[in-house]
Amino acid sequence: MRFFKYITNFIAVFLNHQTIRNKNFIYYLFYYFSEGFLIFFHKFSFLLKFLQPAGRKYIGWPKLALLHPGIYCNRNCLYCYENSIEFNIEEQLSIDKYKIIIKNLKKLKVTQIQILGREPLLYDKLTKMLDILKKNNLDTVIYTNGLNADINMLKKLLPYKNKISFAWSLESEKVKNGKSNLKLSLANLLLFKKHNFDIKLFITATNVNYKFIPDLLKITYLKHNLIPVFTRYIPCGNKTIDSKFNLSSKQWYKILKVQKKIQKKEKIINIGKISAYIRGYGCSDYFDSIHISYNGKVSPCDYVMSKIIVGDLKTDNIFNIWEKYKKNIKKWNYLPDECKQCKENFYCHGGRKSHSYILFNTFYKIDPLCQNNKCPLSY
Repeated sequence: MRFFKYITNFIAVFLNHQTIRNKNFIYYLFYYFSEGFLIFFHKFSFLLKFLQPAGRKYIGWPKLALLHPGIYCNRNCLYCYENSIEFNIEEQLSIDKYKIIIKNLKKLKVTQIQILGREPLLYDKLTKMLDILKKNNLDTVIYTNGLNADINMLKKLLPYKNKISFAWSLESEKVKNGKSNLKLSLANLLLFKKHNFDIKLFITATNVNYKFIPDLLKITYLKHNLIPVFTRYIPCGNKTIDSKFNLSSKQWYKILKVQKKIQKKEKIINIGKISAYIRGYGCSDYFDSIHISYNGKVSPCDYVMSKIIVGDLKTDNIFNIWEKYKKNIKKWNYLPDECKQCKENFYCHGGRKSHSYILFNTFYKIDPLCQNNKCPLSY
C-alpha cells in the first residue's frame, strides 16, 4: 500500500498540468499511455470500483486553491456567477491575512494557486500577493480578460514571469468606448506573449458568438498560432439570460470536434480524463480544490460561492475548514439515479455538480447539460 501511495501522490501532482505539449518521443509515449489507460478502464469499468476508492483516499487533499481577492471588474457580463455576490470593500481580506492563509495552504499540500474572481489585474495588492506566493514556491495561474494587461502591467509582472501563467479569456462583446474587447485583449495578449509569458487562451462559446467562432479561429490560431480552449456557456439560472446564451449540444459537439482536430494537429494531449477516472469525479470542484472568496468565505466551487459556505477564514483556520469540507464530499458527489446505468458514470459521476445546484437547488439530479448519456464536458 505504501508503494501505491507513492504512485498516486506522483500522479496527483503530475495531473495538475492538464496538457502535455511536445512534438517528440515523449509526446507519443504519453499519447499511447493515456489512450491505452482510457480504453482499458472503459472496457473493464468494474475495476474502477477498486481503483477509485484508493485514489480518493491517497489523492484526497486540496491540490488547487482558487483565490478571489478582488472586488472590481472592467466588464459587466450578464452571466457572470459573481453577479449574485454583494461586494463590500470593508470585508476584503488584508494582505497580512493572505500571508497566513497561503502559508497554511502550502502546509495542506496545495501545489498550485489560481487567482481569479472579478478581474485580478485590478486587485491593488496583486504584486504583494505574488511576492508571498513566490516566497512559498507556489506556481500561480492568473485568470484575466486581458483588458488591463497593458505595458504598465507588463512591467509590474515581469519579475514574476517564471512563477506565473495566464488563463486568458478572449471575448467579443464591446466596451463602453466602442472599442472591441477582442481587439484590445488580443493586442495585450500578444504583448505578453512577446515577453515569453506562459499563456493559455480560453474562449467561452455561447449561442451569441457561435457564428463568429470560425473568425475567432482565423484571428487566434491561423494568424497568431494561439491555440484556444473553448469553454461551454454554463447556465446561470436566469431564464431570460440562459435562453439567449445557451449553446445546444449539437453546437457544442461541433466546437469540440474542431478543437480536437487542432489538438491532434498540434500534438496536444489532454490527460485530465485520466485524473477523472482515478479520482472518480469529473470535476475537481467538490473534491480536491477549494475556493476562497474576497471576504474569507470558503466554498467548493466559484459558481456557488454565495450559496454554499464551508467555513470562514476570518474566524477559523484552513485546516479545520478542510476537515469540514471532506465530510461533505460524499454528499456533493452523489451519483444521480439517471446516471447509474450510464457507461460514462465512472468518468463524469453525474457531471458538474454546480449545474444541477444552480438550476434545481440539489446535487441529486443529473447535470442539465447532459444529452443522451454523453458526458456534459464544459471544456
